[in-house]
Amino acid sequence: MTESEATEREREPDVLLDIPEVAVDQLRLAVDGLDADLSLRARLANLVQLDAGVRVRL
Repeated sequence: MTESEATEREREPDVLLDIPEVAVDQLRLAVDGLDADLSLRARLANLVQLDAGVRVRL
């Protein structure tokens, strides 16, 4: 594996969900010792792009 291939692989998410439409009213979690990196990327017809992320450690 070349260095550029390794760098590209590091950028790939562990899980990728491609959902055209989603609605969330409420999300509840009960956990001990959680480390999470969450990111969101939304695009609308190549006109608007929204990127957001959060790093959580409980």
